[in-house]
Order: sequence, then C-alpha cells, then structure tokens
Amino acid sequence: MAIPITDVQGTKVYLCAEGATVTTPANAATAIAAGKEVLFLQELGDISETKNVTTYSAISANDTQKSIGSLSFGNFALNVLYDSADVKGQADMVDMWENNERRQLVIKMTDGTTSPTYVTFEVALSSQTISFPKDGAVMYNNTAEQCSKRVVISAV
Repeated sequence: MAIPITDVQGTKVYLCAEGATVTTPANAATAIAAGKEVLFLQELGDISETKNVTTYSAISANDTQKSIGSLSFGNFALNVLYDSADVKGQADMVDMWENNERRQLVIKMTDGTTSPTYVTFEVALSSQTISFPKDGAVMYNNTAEQCSKRVVISAV
C-alpha cells in the first residue's frame, strides 16, 4: 500500500470577506472565487490550536491529575515576495493592517479528485515587516493571528 501524502507545493491561500460561509466544498469554491489570492507565498507556517492545561497534585501524595481548559489559537507566518503591482492579496493585507480588519482565510490544498481539502478560519494581522536581506529578494512578512476555530473540509 502506498503511503498517502499531500504535497505543500501547489497549495493556494485566499483572503475572503470576514464572515464568509465556508463549510462545504461548494461554498469554499464560491468564497475563494470572490476572495483575493495571496500570491508568491514563501511561508505559511504552522496552524496551531492548543488547550490550556492545569495540573493538580495533593501535597500528601505523588499522584497528579490534569484539567483541560479553554481553547487558544496560535499565530503563523504569512510571508510573501514583495510585489508592488499586487492589487489583490498584498493590497488586502495592507488594508487589513491599516484598518484593523479581519478576513476569512481559506487554504486550498492539492489533494482530492472532485474537490480538494480546504482549511479555513478567521485571521487578523498582528505585525508587518518589509525585509531587505542582502543577496535576497524584498520580503513582505506578516504575522497572522488565528481568531476562530479552524474548519477542515476534507477532500472528496
């Protein structure tokens, strides 16, 4: 049996209207058709969700117990090659930053035969950097904050 793999190469990321409904392959396709693709993406980073943990132990024993608490969301890189001509994805990230706006982020993976896997959640930007590395390209680096629980729509 072959080992299943979904390559990152070919993954696309879209910024869609805040509150866009993305729960099925059909409305994911509708949302990205109206959204703005993030072009020349160099790094997306890790999409993480964690739960707070509190450990309890009695002073009279060696046993411990853990309580699992509320969910918290991480942040991740949204780094692209700078492109002043990009009036869609990069311009939308500038608008998000300058106006404290949020977007529905939709990640479209490369798997599936009828439709791919989509991962979606609300994001806001908490930092923006334009970097000028020696012997490299100008980079437009953003830190995106995951603001809602992720939804995974599996490939079919």
